[in-house]
Amino acid sequence: MDYGKMPIYFIRHNIKKYENIVDNLSKTNRIAIHVASNEEKKDWSNFLNRKKLNMQLIQRWDGLCKCIEKSDVIVISQYNSLGCKIGIIKKNTEWTELNEDKDFKVFEMKETKSINYSDFILLPVIIPISVTLSPIKSLRNYILYAYGKEKLKYCLENLHYKMQEQMCVEWLRSELCPSNLRIKYQLLQTGHNMRDIDIYGVNYAGNKIYGQVTFYNTNNGKINKKIDKLKPYLKGNNIVIMFSNDDENLKGSILYISLKKVWEDLWNSEYQDMIKEMVGGC
Repeated sequence: MDYGKMPIYFIRHNIKKYENIVDNLSKTNRIAIHVASNEEKKDWSNFLNRKKLNMQLIQRWDGLCKCIEKSDVIVISQYNSLGCKIGIIKKNTEWTELNEDKDFKVFEMKETKSINYSDFILLPVIIPISVTLSPIKSLRNYILYAYGKEKLKYCLENLHYKMQEQMCVEWLRSELCPSNLRIKYQLLQTGHNMRDIDIYGVNYAGNKIYGQVTFYNTNNGKINKKIDKLKPYLKGNNIVIMFSNDDENLKGSILYISLKKVWEDLWNSEYQDMIKEMVGGC
């Protein structure tokens, strides 16, 4: 069975009013969406009649159904905040309705594994925030590793974007980076506080350092918007850095530092265990 080619979906059962039903879904290895509002029921009618869908929840349920028509689908199913179950909805499985409440539309999972987030600390970082149902396309190797179907691969591509940001901060703190870039302290939490900046700190000379981290490279036109947002910080003695997915460092008014070089510096040093933990296991 080629797990690597299966689509992956995430579903969240955050329905406090129906805790008993959610608990039963977990015990019986089932997932469900709750079609409750008038708008959802109207769109559900559209789903049944093959008409245009307007609501994200029903659109994504339709996408899941279409995937199941073509292949087995891996599902990460969260029933509470402490953990989840990972299982497979087999190809051509048909959805059903709960006998006790027809508004719950249900699929059954097979080959389930219960996961504690404390054992796979990055799993809740990967899953989407504030959505009920969503396909997952990034960091598939880590999900399959948590599921017990693949070995964890230590490579830059398997580093979550939040961990890419943290990796760059740790490099800037270390003796591995050039002394003029080494930060003495950060002024704001990495990646959370400023719209256009991921890293904001001060070097040992007292100069402010502004950094943006992207997995785009300089040949990708999408990086230009990020560059434009950095230009206002080019003033005085400020140092502005774009950590990008280029093979080499590039010099200019904005410093382009290769994520690959940062990874290699840390991997080939005493920081290797840190990088392994960032990917998801040591």
